[in-house]
Amino acid sequence: MKGLGRRLRNGAMFIEADEARIKIITDDKVDLIQYSDLKYSDWGYIYEKYIAQSLTDDGYRVIEHGLAKGFNDGGIDLIAEDAERRVYIQCKYLKLSKISRKNIEIILYTASNYLSKVYEGKRLDFWLVVPSLKDAFSTKKTKSGKETYPVMEYFLAHNNIQSKVRLSIKEIGMDC
Repeated sequence: MKGLGRRLRNGAMFIEADEARIKIITDDKVDLIQYSDLKYSDWGYIYEKYIAQSLTDDGYRVIEHGLAKGFNDGGIDLIAEDAERRVYIQCKYLKLSKISRKNIEIILYTASNYLSKVYEGKRLDFWLVVPSLKDAFSTKKTKSGKETYPVMEYFLAHNNIQSKVRLSIKEIGMDC
């Protein structure tokens, strides 16, 4: 939807699931956007705004880096700070496909380029935030019947080789 990023950047967003719409309130107007008017790619921006607002509610100061920079965000959608740390965040809203190993490599490569520019000698936190582990990652059953997420484990395995960045995956659902 044309102009969605600008509207999200400038307003507060509310998901009205019962009405199947998104409400965006800015200083001078209220936008009501029906789910049916949204493209699949629009949901990524909506999820990013939802996570920003959720983190703000949890006490973080949040910079909406992705909404401000667009495709030039360097792989960082949000920067969240509290009294103890600064967290760099990539949000992935996936319903139609899973995150692949190649996607993980691209996420890590792109984010590492950005993070190397802002590194100040302290360990950095980088979160990959998804609405659902089951929707985001393929599963594999072990011989004992336990369900695992090989691609997620591949992402987290980089914690063992990265000394400057602590990687985490956060599951934050969005009801819509």
